[in-house]
Amino acid sequence: MPTYADVIVPVPLPRAYTYAIPEELESMLRVGQRVVLPFGKKRLLMGVVLRLHDDAPSVHNLRELVDIIEEEPSVTPLQLCFWQWMAQYYMCSPGEVMLAALPAGMKLEQESLLRLAPDVSLEGVPLLSPAQQEMLAQLGRQKQVKVEDVLRAGNAAAGRALNGLLRLGVLQVEERMARTIKPRREAYIYLTQATATMDALGATLDELGRAASQQKLLLAFVRILQEEGLPLSAPIARRILLARAEAKDASLRALLKKGLLRQEEREISALDDSLMASENRKTLSHAQQEAYQRLKDSFAKQDVALLHGLTGSGKTEVYMHLIAETLAAGQQVLYILPEIALTAQIINRMQRVFGARVGVYHSRQPDRYRMELYEAILHGSDRRSGVVYDLIVGARSAIFLPFSDLGLIIVDEEHDSSFKQSSPAPRYSARDAAVVLASLSKAKVLLGTATPSIETYTNVQRGKYGYALLAERYGAASLPHVELVDLRLAAQQGRMQAHFSEQMVQAIGETLAAAGQVILFQNRRGFSPYVECPDCGWVAQCPNCDVSLTYHKADRAMHCHYCSYQEEVPKACLACGSVALRWKGLGTQRVEEELLSFFPEVRLGRLDLDTTRTRHGASRIIEDFSAGQLDVLVGTQMLTKGLDFSNVRLVGILDADGLLRQSDFRAYERAFQLMAQVSGRAGRTDKPGRVLIQTRQPELPLFSWVQQNDYGAFYSHTLAEREENFYPPLVRLVQLRLMHREKPRVDEAAGLLAQWLVGVLGDAVLGPQAPPVAWIAQRHIMQLLVKIHPQQNLQETKRIIYESVQLLRGNEATKGVRVLINVDP
Repeated sequence: MPTYADVIVPVPLPRAYTYAIPEELESMLRVGQRVVLPFGKKRLLMGVVLRLHDDAPSVHNLRELVDIIEEEPSVTPLQLCFWQWMAQYYMCSPGEVMLAALPAGMKLEQESLLRLAPDVSLEGVPLLSPAQQEMLAQLGRQKQVKVEDVLRAGNAAAGRALNGLLRLGVLQVEERMARTIKPRREAYIYLTQATATMDALGATLDELGRAASQQKLLLAFVRILQEEGLPLSAPIARRILLARAEAKDASLRALLKKGLLRQEEREISALDDSLMASENRKTLSHAQQEAYQRLKDSFAKQDVALLHGLTGSGKTEVYMHLIAETLAAGQQVLYILPEIALTAQIINRMQRVFGARVGVYHSRQPDRYRMELYEAILHGSDRRSGVVYDLIVGARSAIFLPFSDLGLIIVDEEHDSSFKQSSPAPRYSARDAAVVLASLSKAKVLLGTATPSIETYTNVQRGKYGYALLAERYGAASLPHVELVDLRLAAQQGRMQAHFSEQMVQAIGETLAAAGQVILFQNRRGFSPYVECPDCGWVAQCPNCDVSLTYHKADRAMHCHYCSYQEEVPKACLACGSVALRWKGLGTQRVEEELLSFFPEVRLGRLDLDTTRTRHGASRIIEDFSAGQLDVLVGTQMLTKGLDFSNVRLVGILDADGLLRQSDFRAYERAFQLMAQVSGRAGRTDKPGRVLIQTRQPELPLFSWVQQNDYGAFYSHTLAEREENFYPPLVRLVQLRLMHREKPRVDEAAGLLAQWLVGVLGDAVLGPQAPPVAWIAQRHIMQLLVKIHPQQNLQETKRIIYESVQLLRGNEATKGVRVLINVDP
């Protein structure tokens, strides 16, 4: 039997930790199991066993594992391999990957329990206070109590009472690991042997002649079973029985007491197994069939392929045929999307075609649901209903699920920046990680988009990825006509109404008059990006960050979109006292207000982070717009995420120049993608669509490429710029972000780290320099950027970077400086 276990612990440390295996656990311990382990002086943690071995470590007084949480492993060998790749590639700890990978319901937390000390005697104990006497009485009744419950229920006196009893040795504290989510149980009612046959029931009902309410309830029980086509042995949920029988709980308790009914607690599932497939897949058009066949041919030779389809070309139908083929072969499918809030349309389509086998996994699902879905995939089916969830639709975190026979991964809207995790670690790209997961699983990857990322399209050009083009819209639909509105000229001619050109207002009016719908795109939420005093130039600033506060009219407050600070709107300038404050700039709330001033009767909706914070906020807005209950939808980049509306005739982009005001080498790429994608929401049926783009720079080639939907020209120009300046896909990037409350300390740390790295890597190191927002949440920030060229050894360069960061963390002069490593930023 192995005597040692390497365990992944949930702390940001660079390796697994080795523990001795107690003799009583040796025969039960397996790789992938969750275990309880000691860490630090009094701390218990949950870890995952990575390796079992007999290699004695050099550490003296090796600590032992405390317990095994489960009989069967919760993490598969393939998952552990994937976790290790992710930790190594994205330069983070295995523990950070574990925390990201496991659903919240599977993470145990330490809790402290109070008990009476064994053989305790109160003789000779000083006089106890009333609070202490009550505490001892409670423990006499309950045997054990959580420390947090005692302190939460009392006041400061409770804490003093507890400390006093601990000092006297009357109480003792025991540490244990506890589930954060308890199984959900429900009471079910059954007939007993006394009522199990119709004859017995008849005799019982006669005996209950005087107890009319009990007789009525028993008759209702039988009637419900008959209505549902169930045998007499079947149970009925207690709450359903009382509701449908319109009975009182006292009547049910009486029948239970007499032994005529019995009650049993059953664990119930958060998963929905009632969904039935209600429609067939659509027949592919000629263009879709050609694309489908090209993908099939590509997968015969390559593991990854790109479906490059125009907006509205019907990529989802091609996906569905590939999904059906994979499922028919007995394999699993993972379909990942970039935006949690906007999955409802896709999920509904998948469930209508594929039924209950569709599982949905993202962070807005309840913790219990995600835990049960994880377990259902791990064990092959839901242990309660038997449903096999072999088609998973989810956000980026779905790549961590325990697939056993993955056949296909679809990454829809693969270009979207939301696939990249920004914080906390691991700072991974779900698209790139999906390619690695597929390689480990011997599965295929389909990347789909109308606007491929430069990296993906370069892989196609280099022959690494297969390729299929869908160059026409589905059915009778055609691409919308895109027009540029020169805001400089409109202002000179006095043809502006607030932030709307007269051309935009007129187009909206014509569309609404023709019973069409309108989408207005402004990629900034709130009402106004900043409040300014025209007399002295004062701007309301966040006290914690180097940014202005955004005014939100909905709650009449100023918000910081970086640290969540908020304050009331000032009545006067805080610098000079002037009351003539002005709201500057344009946010989605202001778009709403201005539009209503032109069209007071318009039915208006808004889709941004503020309106979609609740679990179903986005789906309700989208459903209302799809059903024609809204005329105009105003929103941020959420509007660009693959939404399908049949009656949108006009799309207005109100401030295209704002998309270019980013100090990021991907600014033009993202601007092209956002404009092309939101434009694609218009004209998706036989009714023509129209797009108006308001800009002060209509001469920029970027707008011409969007007008002509010329991805090829955009790609060639952008790739040439990247080649000239050595940016991806020509090189790889590692960004180092240093943070501390004291600016001199973070400056010193950044300079020291740059000095070490330049000494080894030379001019591949850029910086240190302050980012555009260099102070967030009262922490000063400096950045370095390392470019890794193809001729360099990637692993060796990362090792140098990692060791330099570790050296900095151990340096006394720069102690406390936080360093965040971001690979492929």
